[in-house]
Amino acid sequence: MVKLLLLPAVRLMGRLRFVWKFGLISSLFLLPLLVLGWGVVAKINQQMQQVASERQGLIALQDIYATIRVAEQYRDLSTITRASQDETLRHEVEAQKTQVDEQLAHLQLTLLSLNSEFLNKRFEDVQELWLTLHKNSSGAQGGVRTQFQYFDEFVQVLRGLIADAASASKLVLDPELETFLLINVFTQHLFHGTENMGIARAMGAYALNQKYLSSEIYEEMDKVYVGLGRDNEVISGSFAYIAETDPRLLKKLQADIDSSLTSMMSLQLYLSENIIEATELNIDWREYFQNVSGLMDGVYHLADILMPFTDKLLQQRQTKLEQKLFLMGIFTLGLLLFIFYLFAGMYYSVTRTVRQFSSDALRATQGDLTVVMQEETNDELRQLSAAFNHMIRNIREVVILVKGTSLDVVALSDTLSHTTDMSREAIKRQQQDTHDLTTEIESVAHSTEQIVQQTGSNTALAKDINEKSQQGLHKLEQALAAIQGLAKNIGDSSSNIQRLADIGKEIEGVLAGIKAIADQTNLLALNAAIEAARAGEAGRGFAVVADEVRNLASNTVNSTEEINDKISRFNACINEVVACMEKNQQSAQRTINSSDEVAHSLREIHQSAQDIQQSSLTIARDAQQQNAMTHNANQHILTIDHAVGQSMKVVDNVVRVSREFNSLTQQLSMLVGRFQVDGALELPAEESSDFAHMLQAANGDVSQPEGDVDLF
Repeated sequence: MVKLLLLPAVRLMGRLRFVWKFGLISSLFLLPLLVLGWGVVAKINQQMQQVASERQGLIALQDIYATIRVAEQYRDLSTITRASQDETLRHEVEAQKTQVDEQLAHLQLTLLSLNSEFLNKRFEDVQELWLTLHKNSSGAQGGVRTQFQYFDEFVQVLRGLIADAASASKLVLDPELETFLLINVFTQHLFHGTENMGIARAMGAYALNQKYLSSEIYEEMDKVYVGLGRDNEVISGSFAYIAETDPRLLKKLQADIDSSLTSMMSLQLYLSENIIEATELNIDWREYFQNVSGLMDGVYHLADILMPFTDKLLQQRQTKLEQKLFLMGIFTLGLLLFIFYLFAGMYYSVTRTVRQFSSDALRATQGDLTVVMQEETNDELRQLSAAFNHMIRNIREVVILVKGTSLDVVALSDTLSHTTDMSREAIKRQQQDTHDLTTEIESVAHSTEQIVQQTGSNTALAKDINEKSQQGLHKLEQALAAIQGLAKNIGDSSSNIQRLADIGKEIEGVLAGIKAIADQTNLLALNAAIEAARAGEAGRGFAVVADEVRNLASNTVNSTEEINDKISRFNACINEVVACMEKNQQSAQRTINSSDEVAHSLREIHQSAQDIQQSSLTIARDAQQQNAMTHNANQHILTIDHAVGQSMKVVDNVVRVSREFNSLTQQLSMLVGRFQVDGALELPAEESSDFAHMLQAANGDVSQPEGDVDLF
């Protein structure tokens, strides 16, 4: 099998010169190496491109955060203008609007460098929304919350650019855990904290300007207070996890991180003392606005230090990738040169040995059997040189042996004539023995035919039993399948009825809830009637409504009790049906078990019949083979008898051939004499014992070993 698989390769290599063989093998060997190296280089290059894209994304995120800061300032000042007619405040809003325009223009150039159509489309939406805010500078109609949400929509769209830019620049796909966690802080968690702080700044300043804390603003402040605590926990947890992963990573930034996180907690305390729990709103709204803005700047400072720090990490990774790429190129080039060097050495080693072998073989074919091929290498080519030298030695030994034994062949021919006479007598005795053996074989063939006939009858009977047992087994399996289907249907019906019972219990639970609601409603109606009675004439109408509610609750309770009673009767019926189904299923299972036992018995009968049939067929086949072998043996004996007659003629011819053989031996001695074997018939010292043994065997002095003599 292996030789067949290697045959195409052997034929191809046999048609090519060594230079083409080595060239083809080198190419096929180097191709996977080059492909693998190219794949590694492409992977490193892809990683470098990703790092470059991530660094560009960090620049975009810095500009987005800067734009959000001025946009939040514009939003909060615009919210306060709802309650203040201060001309100075309006000038501040206009100045802030100009800063937003400038920052948007700068941000557009940064986002274009990311080459993301989706990101450019999102920025167009941002510009369109900003133009809409310009057209309606007065804001939305409604309270302060509506006014804040109107301007906050633009800020929310800008915050959405953070995730879009991170996705477009593949920041969210960073493979290193520490860098990914840092990116996650300022792309997902940090702006939640600034969002809550912005709400606190706008709503608190509005309340201080009005000297009144409405329930709407109080509710917003309470949400901000809780949200700041949650944001602080999330961001602190992220930094704690990073510190556990690599304690040295954030060691230099720990002071700035603690300061930024403290800003959130400080704002919580500031809100609690001056807004949420304050008995009077005495603090000036501008002072409050500046203080909260300072705390927000502390949080934004965290983004300002994290992004350059992350960029530094990416830059270090990019430098490592460049070094890895350079080392990969040097290693690949050196490996290729080394492989070419080794292949060149192997090529020259093989071709030199082949040329030497060709030269020595040519001398041997010209009759020089003294040639010895030099064994200079230690590889398979040395085995070729050793085999060539061994072949020359064996040929030299054969020539010497033939020279020494050619005269003895004539004497052996006389012995051959005497041997042929003895063979003639032995062949005659063999012919008589063959005739007797033929008679005995014919008697055995007759007995074998009778056994074949009886075995055929037994086979037919076993086949009939086998067919009948097969039919019975098939019918029983059909009945068993029907009973099993019935049992499965009963089980499915029992499961469905049980589910109905479970649904009834669930309805009872729902009714209990409805009854509890009705009782509570009745109690509330009673309390309402009491309050209406206290109100006197003004609560009379409300008392009528309370009475109607109480009547409705009472009717609900009565209906619930009636439904509960009907469900109880329904569950009782269901339980009876389930019990009946279980009894039917048990009965069907017992029937299935009995049928399985009967089927098992029929299968055993069927298997026994098959065994009998198979045994009969085996006996018949063996008897037929024995009959055929007997017939063939008879034919072979006849053939041998004919061959014995022919052998008699052959023995007569052997005598004539032996005389001719003597003449040919003399001619062989003349031909062998043309080979050069060091000018003497003596063998080398190390080979004398072997050739002495072979010469003695040829002359009949020692016992000849069994089998052929392997001269080569």
